[in-house]
Amino acid sequence: MKRCLLSIVTLLLVVAVSNAQDTIRKSEVIFDGTFDVAHAAKGRPFALQQGTDLKRPLRLIIRLWDLETNNRPPQTLPVSGFVVMSLRSGRLETIIDGTATRRAPEDFWTANEGSAVQLRVLGQNAILETITVSSK
Repeated sequence: MKRCLLSIVTLLLVVAVSNAQDTIRKSEVIFDGTFDVAHAAKGRPFALQQGTDLKRPLRLIIRLWDLETNNRPPQTLPVSGFVVMSLRSGRLETIIDGTATRRAPEDFWTANEGSAVQLRVLGQNAILETITVSSK
């Protein structure tokens, strides 16, 4: 009986600690690789931010995030470069650098490296696609 009670208490603690996390962790990487800008732009017009080093490949990560509803404050989305986000299904409220916006499926928006991005699911779940571009 004591062993059963101890197991239940341990399970409840694990669930409580996992629910206390404020960073979204459930995602699937679709692509993680490099993009050689100099090679791709050879002989074709290609717009880049002034000062971009064309000799260094850019890292490109495409990821799908499976977001579930919660009754907690918004969850933080890690941003490690310039990111284009697109809501594939569900409804979200995004808070980017303090500005809240409601999003519907097929909406897309961007955030710069260093931006504070938080997400709140407004239904049961949502699928978010992110495309991150960085020089790292």
